[in-house]
Amino acid sequence: MKLGVLISMVLVVFLGLLGFFAYWGVADPPTAATSPVHLEKMVLPTDLSPIFIPSAPQGDAARVYDRVLDLYQDHRDTFMTEDYPPTSLTNAMVSLMIEAMQQEKVKQGFLDDHIPVQPGATPDFQEALEAIPELVLIRADEMYREGNTALAISATRAVWALGQRAFQNNQRLYNRAQGLTIMLDAGEKLLSWISESRAADSDNVRQWMKTIHETDKVWRTKYELTARLRPHIGDLLNIARNDNDISFRVAATLQLGVAKFNPGGRGNRRVILSTIEQAKSSSDPLVVQAGIAAARMTPEQLRKIY
Repeated sequence: MKLGVLISMVLVVFLGLLGFFAYWGVADPPTAATSPVHLEKMVLPTDLSPIFIPSAPQGDAARVYDRVLDLYQDHRDTFMTEDYPPTSLTNAMVSLMIEAMQQEKVKQGFLDDHIPVQPGATPDFQEALEAIPELVLIRADEMYREGNTALAISATRAVWALGQRAFQNNQRLYNRAQGLTIMLDAGEKLLSWISESRAADSDNVRQWMKTIHETDKVWRTKYELTARLRPHIGDLLNIARNDNDISFRVAATLQLGVAKFNPGGRGNRRVILSTIEQAKSSSDPLVVQAGIAAARMTPEQLRKIY
């Protein structure tokens, strides 16, 4: 084959590829924020002593947590508007939280059912998962100052228990991310109370906190990516396609249902749509639900959310 013919063939192929990418475009590449190490599934340690030990082996914690949520919702206006809610209410909240901690059985997804599998969906319990731990920790602090040390520490361990179970026993990202925050808040409180009198317990809490801080640091970056109205598309796609944690894949896939209306280029839109289609045939049923919801997302729905 003559050199001129070979050069012509290479040039034709090159121009064809150039035309293809000029028309269809290429998707944005991911950044270091979603490098492979950040896409690994992170779990809580199994070699540390537990922060709490349930005392009712056959008890159902999920049912008690439903009562905790009901108590908050029934008195939400009081909890939301008063700087110092009635002690009778906060004491009732503390008692229920301790009762829930004592129950050993925890249904998988005990909080997940409260969040629809839809882009932009929020929990039907509203801000309860953020407010309840704060209310209990404030009351525990009062108990500690009043000299009721044992009950204060028990209440704080109960807050930790809610956080750990929210993280370990759910798949929706909001519930699990909030679980990390709850554990960090409760752990800091525990350390402030037991560091002097119970050195071994204090060291154990510190080891837990070190692991949770490391997890939270990675999670926060990815969590923000999946929650932004206009995220970095390359990173969002990378999470949706390659994250080893189902929670993030579901959240990212749902957010693609929003990003498809503002993709930032033909290449991004093409890969967004193909990723949504791939999710619909996933082996994981929750990813499938997310893919279907993202595919069905309409501009009208988007306007209602944002």
